[in-house]
Amino acid sequence: MGHRQSDANLRKHGVTFEAAAQAFEDGNQQRKNAMKPKISSKPDDNLRPEYDFDFSKAERGRYAKRLKTEGSNLVLVEPDLAKSFPDSASVNAALRSAIEFAKLSAGLTKRSSGRATKRRVA
Repeated sequence: MGHRQSDANLRKHGVTFEAAAQAFEDGNQQRKNAMKPKISSKPDDNLRPEYDFDFSKAERGRYAKRLKTEGSNLVLVEPDLAKSFPDSASVNAALRSAIEFAKLSAGLTKRSSGRATKRRVA
């Protein structure tokens, strides 16, 4: 750019052409880097002090053996069924009722002989 144009730019905008070009170049570089993931050299430590955990003392798979031998008491309930139960107590009550009903039903079928009996007419 000519000396005369650079002086005109300085008078009009209060900045030299070279400084404006550098600012424009820096702005483009910032926009290019805006979508790149920011990699922090230091991990975020956003745990509350009461949750301070020393990972150096952690034991990997501590409960894995017990889970394999004893199993788990967790059961996944389908979403449509979960809507019918507000809490675990109601699920437990419904399961107990179903078990009791199954026991009563099994008892009824055991007592019957399977043969039709004739009724006596009085």
